[in-house]
Amino acid sequence: MSANPSTAIPKPEPFDLSQFTVTAATASVQRMPMALPVKKLSDVGDFVRLHADNRPQEAGGYWSGPLAFVDVPVKGQTKKVRHLIRPDLAAKHLPAKLVKYCRLALGCDPEGKPFLCEVPCENLDNTWNRSNLEACEIAKSQWIRADSQNKDGLEGYQHSYPHSTRRFKEPEWTTQSLTDTIGTAFKDRVIMREDHPALLRLIGAEQSEP
Repeated sequence: MSANPSTAIPKPEPFDLSQFTVTAATASVQRMPMALPVKKLSDVGDFVRLHADNRPQEAGGYWSGPLAFVDVPVKGQTKKVRHLIRPDLAAKHLPAKLVKYCRLALGCDPEGKPFLCEVPCENLDNTWNRSNLEACEIAKSQWIRADSQNKDGLEGYQHSYPHSTRRFKEPEWTTQSLTDTIGTAFKDRVIMREDHPALLRLIGAEQSEP
């Protein structure tokens, strides 16, 4: 009985490292922006820097002008969800106590994680708001942490500074515009119309059938 002819095993293709080399054209392609968290400077719980360019976004800076926000109850979630709202809609339909006004500034923690920082712009005679704003202004040029003094029976935030900043790298700020950054962070959470479901929920109105 004759032996079966051996099956030819294809040789693997030679490894070509050039296929994995990053070209200039490929390197220039940026990843899709991620939605940044939005928080107060004191909520970071660490040292913080804010972008030094505090011009409004219209001028190419990284601190917005005053913006209007509302917290909306969402079924199935324990915490209300913050939405951007057109100021005229807020003034027309909502009591002042439901609307929060603040600026948003691009921030970064010592690990290089970016976030959008809420910067107070109203009720600045309030100790908490005033000391928070002071920390935000200082954060444009140096690392700072804002620690609540509530447990010490005091109002406002204590400003703390690192003993050494050698382990902290200077922030590598994104080149994406602040407008796009905020738009990504609040995607699907922008109230621009009187019939927006979030606004209807806040005023207790029924959504019209399509």
